[in-house]
Amino acid sequence: MALTAVLNARRTTLERLLARARQRCFRNRRRVLAILLELGGIESVLEHRYLLDVERAHALPVARRQLRHGRSRTRSDVAYEEYGLLIELDGRAGHTGRGAVRDLRRDNGQALLGRVTLRFGWSDVHGDPCAVAAQVARVLHLRGWDGHPGRCRRCHSVPDPEWWQGVA
Repeated sequence: MALTAVLNARRTTLERLLARARQRCFRNRRRVLAILLELGGIESVLEHRYLLDVERAHALPVARRQLRHGRSRTRSDVAYEEYGLLIELDGRAGHTGRGAVRDLRRDNGQALLGRVTLRFGWSDVHGDPCAVAAQVARVLHLRGWDGHPGRCRRCHSVPDPEWWQGVA
């Protein structure tokens, strides 16, 4: 996704791209504006897929994106702050070698503060977003969420109305 690449490289800001897109007329302008508005806090295609195929498709609570942890430079991809649940979406970049150790330390530090971290990769979010949603919904429920996840078109074939509670 070219827009996230430009933003991640810090060559411009989301606000500047939005302003420029609003000023000019070009083909697919509405689509580009919609994508830019959706990118607030999203830094990768994987994070975008999570937003669309997991969070929105299954009516999970709206989470914060790229949440900074105190004064540290660490942040979480997705945070359901009210429920103390953090979601880390691990692509290839930054999650091997030293990055993996950094992730473990961050997760352990968050656990000491009472926060749970769930980690998902591309094969999870893209391959089985319903299972990801079920796991997230189950942890949210265990931590006080009184809502119920919706069922997307993929998981409508599951007969149990409480499909998400059976997640181990």
